[in-house]
Amino acid sequence: MPQRDGRVRLIGLAAPDDEEILAHVSKTSGCRVVWLQMGSQTRGQGGAALAYVWRGDLPRSFDDEETIRDRMFDAQLLLRGYA
Repeated sequence: MPQRDGRVRLIGLAAPDDEEILAHVSKTSGCRVVWLQMGSQTRGQGGAALAYVWRGDLPRSFDDEETIRDRMFDAQLLLRGYA
């Protein structure tokens, strides 16, 4: 089985350095718990996991715009102009 590292690429976003951005958002949000929502393709060409990243507890609904804006890293990056 190939060895996998802990890198994560964000699905649907073109960002210059996902790891740096994730570190910044997690630091500024004060959240220490994140979880990954994997897409249909789980690994990218470089071996990094492809996922949507959420902070905090598992949301009850994925269709609620307020929940997405508040807890989805991908949406926070877009709203803050990082991606």
